[in-house]
Amino acid sequence: QANAGLIAHYDMEQRADRTHQLVDSSPTGYGLTTWDDTAHGSANAATPVPGVVGNALQFSGNHTYRAFGDIPADLTGAQNFTVSCWAKIEPTAPTWKSMFGTYYSGGGWMMAFTGSPQLYITGGNVGASESINDGEWHHVVATMDNTTNPPLLRAAIYVDGLLSNTATGVAPSAPVADFAVGGWPYAYHPTMFEGTLDEIQIYDEALDEFEILAQYESGALRICDSAANAEPACEQTCEEVSDAVIAALCDSFVICGPPSNVDKLNGVATAVAQIALANTELCAGTGDDDCLAFILSQLQ
Repeated sequence: QANAGLIAHYDMEQRADRTHQLVDSSPTGYGLTTWDDTAHGSANAATPVPGVVGNALQFSGNHTYRAFGDIPADLTGAQNFTVSCWAKIEPTAPTWKSMFGTYYSGGGWMMAFTGSPQLYITGGNVGASESINDGEWHHVVATMDNTTNPPLLRAAIYVDGLLSNTATGVAPSAPVADFAVGGWPYAYHPTMFEGTLDEIQIYDEALDEFEILAQYESGALRICDSAANAEPACEQTCEEVSDAVIAALCDSFVICGPPSNVDKLNGVATAVAQIALANTELCAGTGDDDCLAFILSQLQ
């Protein structure tokens, strides 16, 4: 199970009593607080918008959340490590921006957007070949495997469940900067992110390709109750046809998923599956060519 090594999970669900905080929903509880700097940002919270799961946060280039004080050792990337997120970036968004990380003066690590996702680490980086600034949701994962002796970093980056690139370099040294989400807010060269992020997860292990694909598939398809009884956040997401695929059947299921993993006809996303209320189980393809499938069980 991919959740076994989960040490931080920022689900981007803004709490009414914590509008200036990112809450870590994992048991470790590494919460973040908005950073206030009149030169490079403000303490204004990012904007909640419909996301892959519930809400996401939209960053406009002047919002950063960071952990104040000593950064927990779990987040430094000094051991085996995986970081993942869902990102939605418009074609006009500026590039060479930090999405999240701890990188500063050669220490730590940073997940950055340069037109494609890049993982920056001590002594180098590994970048994906795929561009992700097309206004659609993309799942981005970077793994770091430091099991060799002396420590050598074997890094890999995945986009939408598939391996994109690998690199070998020096393992990250301890960062001198706090963990930050939404930008790299440090004085001489701030790189504030413009785009939408959801479901940032950090693991203390290098997930394998099967776990990463399963994580992508679980986020790429979401099941709500019937349309009349759907949770508001999911129903709102389903209504954005440009960002999600909808299959709504009478007194049955509402199925939402980003259009990147299904066929489109003339630019309009097609339904993922049709499920009759009498069915108790359905096995349906995900729309790609890898012959993988998902199982849907009837909601009770």
